[in-house]
Amino acid sequence: MVSGQVILASDVRAFLDLGLLEHGPWELREPDSAAREAAALNRLIERRLALDEVNRFRQALPPPARVDGYLAAVRARFVDEDAFGAVLAAVGLELEDLRQILEDDIRIEAYVTERWGGRGALVEDWIAGLLRRAEIMRVDP
Repeated sequence: MVSGQVILASDVRAFLDLGLLEHGPWELREPDSAAREAAALNRLIERRLALDEVNRFRQALPPPARVDGYLAAVRARFVDEDAFGAVLAAVGLELEDLRQILEDDIRIEAYVTERWGGRGALVEDWIAGLLRRAEIMRVDP
């Protein structure tokens, strides 16, 4: 549980299966699947904390066309629309749920760029600070 929000194994699976952790500050580099899932959970915790901070500062919503561009990039990872729809259904997301996730990611990116110019070390320090101040409860199966 992160800031009152539950992050489930199905959330981890959804982000992995849709390729949502393949770029930006949440990018995964772990090749083996067990390490990848553990790293994905950590990235979702970091993402939730970053989103809380972004919401606190009322980062503006991105233009719908920008969300459409990100959505097109996710769709392009699949061989066709049916494969994309099948993965959405398998992970329990509707298209609007995915649009919300992408919108939040864009808001986080905009906040980071405005605040630090997107510089990696500063962003990593910011995320580390968020983690130090956070209330995180881990429950292992």
